[in-house]
Amino acid sequence: MKKLLALLLAVAVLFALAACANTDEGFLTPSAETSSEAPTEDPGAVPIVSGPALTLTEQRWTGWVQEQPEPVVTVFTDLSAGTVIYENSIDGRIEVAQVTDEKIVLAIDHSCFVEQNEDGTVNLSADRLDRISIDRGEEKKITTATLDAGMTLFIKYE
Repeated sequence: MKKLLALLLAVAVLFALAACANTDEGFLTPSAETSSEAPTEDPGAVPIVSGPALTLTEQRWTGWVQEQPEPVVTVFTDLSAGTVIYENSIDGRIEVAQVTDEKIVLAIDHSCFVEQNEDGTVNLSADRLDRISIDRGEEKKITTATLDAGMTLFIKYE
């Protein structure tokens, strides 16, 4: 029995490490601008956008090492139903379901994401998200419901 438990634990650790591997599995649409470096322009400057924009910050994390991967920031300015903003074979796919000037609704397929609590904690037993609505000017934090490694997405609709 102990050997079986050790084997299951080893498999779970390998799966978690695979989930947090820094890969290029993310999918970006041509309307997105991506940067993993700090901006060199004035940090107080506001980008000029003709309409609503969605900023997606992807932050992979792991509890196994102190150094964490750099966040990847993507800004979407051409938003319409069906626009894919995130896709990963492990975490799932997120696409625009509905967009207005006041809010955006995102559909999440094959999700292992839950909404992060205000204090930064994660309810591991929470229902997995299949849809999320974000009002203009609001930012939502969703994260994988894991303890040892995963992904946190910061999604802001501006």
